[in-house]
Amino acid sequence: MSLRRAFLWWQFAAVLVLPTAVFFSRGVFGERLGWDLLVAALTAPVLGIALLVVALVILVRPSVLVSRAVSWFDMAVMSAWHAAIIWLCVTPSAWLAVAVVALALLAFWGAVWQFVTDGARRIRTATRDFTARFESATGVRRPSGPIDLGELRPIDDPAEGAVAASGRTVAE
Repeated sequence: MSLRRAFLWWQFAAVLVLPTAVFFSRGVFGERLGWDLLVAALTAPVLGIALLVVALVILVRPSVLVSRAVSWFDMAVMSAWHAAIIWLCVTPSAWLAVAVVALALLAFWGAVWQFVTDGARRIRTATRDFTARFESATGVRRPSGPIDLGELRPIDDPAEGAVAASGRTVAE
């Protein structure tokens, strides 16, 4: 649990550390200094924003707010993503850049999926608790079958010349 808690706060440090490492490593390890540095200058802010968005989606998840720890899935995917970014700093290659983008998408959509399912679980629990409290307070139990609405009649169409309450037709 403490490892997952520490990782929750590492995500926010990684928002600054990893893009900075990508930017400066291109200057140190870059083969074509001009183009590599330009690409790093353009991609480092995008990487920082992506890291921040994923970290915020994870942080606002109800289960993370309560436990102050990320899930094991978050930790695995984010660790792989951070490791791929660090590896990209040392040995730049096209397939590794594709892996970083793929892991970023996996981290984002995994965090969104967990956010939605966790929120739905919380809403179901709250609804069940509210229903139980209402039934115990009022002593009334809602029938589980379909609700009978009685006789339903269509409303007359005014364009057909229906008679209003005043006795005149609506078209007049």
